[in-house]
Amino acid sequence: MKTEGLVAQVGTLPQEIQHMQFCLQKIDREQFNETTLQEIMPDAVLLCSDLGANGVLALLEIVNQSAMTGLPVIVLDDGYHDELEYTVLQKGAADYLAAPFRDEILLWRVMGAVRRYKQYRQLQREVAEKNKELDHLVIQTLSAIANLVDSKDRYLKGHSVRVAAYARAIAEKLHENEKEQQEIYYMGLLHDIGKIGIPDTLLMKKGHLTDSEYSVIQQHTVIGEELLRDFTVMPLASFVAGYHHERVNGTGYHKGLRGDEIPLTVKIVNIADAYDAMSTDRSYREKLSKEEIRRELERQRNEQFDSQMVDVMLELMEEDFTPQPILDMDSFSVSSLAGEGNALLQRLFLEYTEEIKALSSRDSLTGLWNRGYLESQIDAFLHSKRHTGAFVIMDLDHFKDVNDNYGHLAGDRLLIQFGAILQNLSREEDIVSRLGGDEFVVFLKDLGDTAVIQRKVELYMRTFSEKILEPKGYTTISISTGIALAPQHGNTFLELYRNADDALYYVKKHGRNGYKVYENGMTVCKGER
Repeated sequence: MKTEGLVAQVGTLPQEIQHMQFCLQKIDREQFNETTLQEIMPDAVLLCSDLGANGVLALLEIVNQSAMTGLPVIVLDDGYHDELEYTVLQKGAADYLAAPFRDEILLWRVMGAVRRYKQYRQLQREVAEKNKELDHLVIQTLSAIANLVDSKDRYLKGHSVRVAAYARAIAEKLHENEKEQQEIYYMGLLHDIGKIGIPDTLLMKKGHLTDSEYSVIQQHTVIGEELLRDFTVMPLASFVAGYHHERVNGTGYHKGLRGDEIPLTVKIVNIADAYDAMSTDRSYREKLSKEEIRRELERQRNEQFDSQMVDVMLELMEEDFTPQPILDMDSFSVSSLAGEGNALLQRLFLEYTEEIKALSSRDSLTGLWNRGYLESQIDAFLHSKRHTGAFVIMDLDHFKDVNDNYGHLAGDRLLIQFGAILQNLSREEDIVSRLGGDEFVVFLKDLGDTAVIQRKVELYMRTFSEKILEPKGYTTISISTGIALAPQHGNTFLELYRNADDALYYVKKHGRNGYKVYENGMTVCKGER
């Protein structure tokens, strides 16, 4: 009888079984090491008792620490020693046999260990193959998502894939392990996923963006963080999507993180993203030369970029590193995902498109509509000459006192509370928006009666004072309000904003804590503001 596998023998077999026809490879104790095991690739190891208890344990430890995970070790003892049996089994031996025993028993034990190990190795191979297929499918899926996002702007074609490749190369330079490099690549693919909720017209606009347009673009970080919040396979993916425009000096968005508050992965994607932006043509400018990029990287050292990241990126530039996609991006699209069993992903994006667009129109602090949404909705509403409305702009007087005396968190809470009061006291059809900073706008649709509008404004001001300002002791805070009516004072957002703003600063000039309806001819010089 022979075992169906190769067995490594160390030491001398007991006398009564030396006649058995084992498929053995005898190894001297001094030559027993991981290298030898890798060379002969045994299916089991026999350790014989003439090695001594310490010798058996030492060789067992070599097997345990080798790369041959699961390799069975059977200890053969020339007599029963319960302490040795307990110790070797505790240390991971597959079996322990003490003489005297029948040779058939040993053969069955060895054959069972060999069979289980072969099954284990086959399972390992199948798992490895499935993992390769899964990795390929993951890359296909994430590449398709990146392709979908980048396709919104012809200047961004391939951007996410290049950022992912740069990020992985940086991670390799920083000696991150293979698993971490792969995850950073994935996160680079997803860093701009929030742009799926940004209007194409803004992404492709030539020339400089207005402040309101730029505020809408900035929302892609908020959207991206929200989309990936439950992506538990890579918890840092939401941070990368949400924080990749943070700056180490604290002036970035949307959290204003600085220095070590920014995770390393985010710092890596940050500079990879910026480098690709500088080295490719954009709708608002042509790509920069390598020398211009070097100067910009140095200029932003410890300002926008972490100093270590700058050093690594400059090193990659010296090596003339060229990003290569793992897969051909042109061969993937959202529609192709169905063929890979990812129809669910398509449905996810289709179902949540409107929700994502709505999120891009929200102010990240208060949850109210932002200026971009307000402007588009007012212009669309007033496009019909039949509509009227009141543009009410409100500014918190001396708001800086709260930040200075109570801290910025207290200031943020006050803005949130003011926005909530405006929302609760307004009709469902009205548009309540945070314009920026401590300025808010309520657009009262189809409301033209000045007396009704004034009572509404008085209600806003009185409620905020009684419920928030007075209980908290914010005695210096008040509200100044300017009102413009449509169509009398304008029939577009900009016309109404300009005139309501003049009325607002008329109030500020004349003592604050009040309201004023715009009057034709009313102007306020900048010096008076």
